[in-house]
Amino acid sequence: MQFIRRWLADWLTLALALLCAVGALQGPALAHEYAAALLQVAREARRDIEQRMTSARQFYAIAATDEAAFLASLHQVEPSNAETLGAAIDHARHLEAAYDRIAAARPLLQPIIAAWQVLSAPTDDTAGIRRTLIETYHPELSLTSAGAVYAVAGLAVGTLISRAVLALLSGLRRAGADRRPMRHAR
Repeated sequence: MQFIRRWLADWLTLALALLCAVGALQGPALAHEYAAALLQVAREARRDIEQRMTSARQFYAIAATDEAAFLASLHQVEPSNAETLGAAIDHARHLEAAYDRIAAARPLLQPIIAAWQVLSAPTDDTAGIRRTLIETYHPELSLTSAGAVYAVAGLAVGTLISRAVLALLSGLRRAGADRRPMRHAR
């Protein structure tokens, strides 16, 4: 029976370690896909802004070329349109800055920065990006140095989790054995 318990403990340790390693190995790929989704959404926002600015230029005969001067001119004739366009421009800049932070970071830090951005951003800011990421992401094995570091970290975490679960189960088993009434021989 002791042999089977050890085998199950080793199997659980190996399974959880490998599962965590493969999960952690997705970090660099997810960060890359998140950055690509950010860039895609930012470019779509910029196309929409350019179309709206072109339309407003034609309709209101605004000659200003830079965004600040354009918004100031549009605000004089159509304040609500200028405010919504200004909000769209700010949103596009926010997306571009988020992409730039990930792209400029070292490969080992990109998954951490991407995760921080997803977790710290308001839900409505990243909803479309998360949806794009979920729709386009396919699990992959990243055979890079960053992927190797994340895989080793996943192995360590998986081993730690499995050892903690085994220690908890062993403690519960011992506590249950201690609570059983002892049978006295007569």
